Amino acid sequence: MKQRLAVGLFLGILMLVCPVLAEMDGNTWLKQSEEFKRGYAAGHLEAETVWGTSLLAGGALSEERARTLEVISSVTRYIAVCVRKSNVTSDQLKALTDDYLRQHPTKAKELLFITMGNALGQVCPR
Repeated sequence: MKQRLAVGLFLGILMLVCPVLAEMDGNTWLKQSEEFKRGYAAGHLEAETVWGTSLLAGGALSEERARTLEVISSVTRYIAVCVRKSNVTSDQLKALTDDYLRQHPTKAKELLFITMGNALGQVCPR
């Protein structure tokens, strides 16, 4: 339950901070140029590696919000550490995402941010 709340909050914040990234789905991704995909994947990796730190670098938080951000931060930290240790490149993430969408065509309607997270599951098992 906490993890679902954290993911929901994370996506909500993402949509406010970066609506273009948050709104793209797999169908839109598949129509983009290879250059765009590489750039998007690089941005996604950057977001994965810095998100948790920036979320917690705010002012005073209520106890409930601090716990919620800690859950989000722990998930983000795990992904960031995995991405760094495995040296995933933007080209690899692009390929993982393309492969994931080919293997799961019904997932193309989901937000691309979630799809990329699922694609990273191959190198960062949960």
